[in-house]
Amino acid sequence: MQAQRIRSVGARGLSARIPGATSLGIALAMLGAAALAPGSAAVASDFYQGKTLQIIVSSGVGTDSYDTLSRLIGRHIGAHLPGNPTIIVRNMPGAGGVLAANEIYNISPHDGTVIAMLDQSIYETQLFKVGGLQADVTKMNWLGRIISNDAVLFAWRTAAVSSGAPPASAARSASRSMLTCDPAA
Repeated sequence: MQAQRIRSVGARGLSARIPGATSLGIALAMLGAAALAPGSAAVASDFYQGKTLQIIVSSGVGTDSYDTLSRLIGRHIGAHLPGNPTIIVRNMPGAGGVLAANEIYNISPHDGTVIAMLDQSIYETQLFKVGGLQADVTKMNWLGRIISNDAVLFAWRTAAVSSGAPPASAARSASRSMLTCDPAA
């Protein structure tokens, strides 16, 4: 597993400093550190106590690694969050992740009780203005990276492409997978 990227913490640098660090291990360590911070543990414990954390997956049950990894995280993360919330993995396949992105951005509560596992290609969906996307993925809060994907974009020589460099917002976030949404942030 690749090391995770949590907000502005560079995961590759973090894993290089911590030999044998894994994505899940780093994420759980950071969640644990946050839980032990003075004053914040009581607030977080009160928040998740008796609540359900939903993980929305943009693919079908058993169809790919996003589903498998979401279920793996769902099986264990509740025990590591203050208040031990119940975890539900909800599959929402369709339109290459557009349905799940629209759900988390426009419908789901933006209070920390819903996170999603979207394919990294959701950025290209917005970049290329694919119809149906009613979300601004650049305003979503990315929690971490579970797996590493390599993506290649091709353009025909007559296409209106001036350079091979992606826009700054796409390049900055192209390798992130798990997210939560709070458009106001």
